[in-house]
Amino acid sequence: MNVNDSERVAGLLSSNGYEPAEDEASADFVFLNTCAVREKAASKLHHSLARLRHLQRTRRPELRIGVGGCVAQLEGTSILERGRHVDVLVGTHNISRIPALLEQATATGQPAVDLDREADAFAVAPSLVAHGNAARAYVTAMEGCNHVCSFCVVPRTRGPEVNRPPQAIVDEVEAVVARGFSEVMLLGQTVNAYRYEGVDFAGLLERVDAVEGLRRLRFTTSHPEHVDGRMASALRDLARLCPYLHLPVQSGSDRVLASMRRGYSRRQYLDTIALLRDCVPDLALSTDAIVGYPGETEAEFEETLSLLESVRFDGLFAFTYSPRPGTAALRMDDDVAEAEKQRRLHVLNEHQQQLQRRRNASYVGHQFDVLVENVDGQGRVSGRTPHFRIVHFDGAERLVGQVVRVAITGAGPNALQGVLSQPLH
Repeated sequence: MNVNDSERVAGLLSSNGYEPAEDEASADFVFLNTCAVREKAASKLHHSLARLRHLQRTRRPELRIGVGGCVAQLEGTSILERGRHVDVLVGTHNISRIPALLEQATATGQPAVDLDREADAFAVAPSLVAHGNAARAYVTAMEGCNHVCSFCVVPRTRGPEVNRPPQAIVDEVEAVVARGFSEVMLLGQTVNAYRYEGVDFAGLLERVDAVEGLRRLRFTTSHPEHVDGRMASALRDLARLCPYLHLPVQSGSDRVLASMRRGYSRRQYLDTIALLRDCVPDLALSTDAIVGYPGETEAEFEETLSLLESVRFDGLFAFTYSPRPGTAALRMDDDVAEAEKQRRLHVLNEHQQQLQRRRNASYVGHQFDVLVENVDGQGRVSGRTPHFRIVHFDGAERLVGQVVRVAITGAGPNALQGVLSQPLH
């Protein structure tokens, strides 16, 4: 979501006569788009502001600085108290105002602020988005979240769920496909909760999947509570919908899940996985997990480890618990020592890496269709399989954006190695 927001900012600025700068030192305007999910991410903002302030004082007095995103929405004008050199401050729903606010700040010499969370988050015209990936375009389907997870600040920063009309989404997908993008990823904080005037998430997927010229369709992020038979059937039946799903679990312990207010038990999560794999046996799954949540015992942490064994995820994004302002968990005693949190994080990641190494090794000798996304170096490119696995192989830059056939020759825990077989037409 933040990447897509940054693409909107870049496109807006370009449409107003700005050009991308090579680096901060040569920029007239630097915009920091922030995340508030973890405390560390918020701390990075203030470190970055201090660095930019030094640049401004020593080399670029004319430099203008903007801050947006979830930390801006969460901390509001207090950011201006710590960073008096900030010129533009916008919330999560006010990106479309950035060029006007920058012009205002430049003219008045005073900070220009817009933190109105009631503003239209979809106000930026899709045609202006400066997509940063040569092969994949992000298309926002919905904003906000109606869940009340005890550890999560997102409902405060993004607001309640707001769904775009399905035809607006289809129109944007058609537009990016016409611009040459092979793959579309639908975005939302809880994208599979999508509902709009009788169109559920599976219905939206059906409409997007029917767009002529689209090669691949993905979506993120999903919540287990909104996985149903129609969504599982869509993953099985829709020709362009890739067999990959990111489905955060957060913990393998029933007590911790209940304290987190996740709305499901361990057994219910495993039943959801069974439903999905009954429809799509080779479905690739990734997840999120938090270790060191208040009150988490060693035995409860072991339950998360055992869940990895049960599900056999293809990828894991693991984090230590981080207290966030205004959340229910903030009122709990953060009683897991930082050193123990780090130990559990290391153990969890190492365990997952072993699982991924074994799984990826099983693909050696197989061939996959790879959508080429990046140039890794001279004569070297990389892309992803339909299951979202990264493959590196020798190839020319002209392959970017194409789907090619690759034979897998090697594997590590996080990526595959291969050789080009033949382009697909």
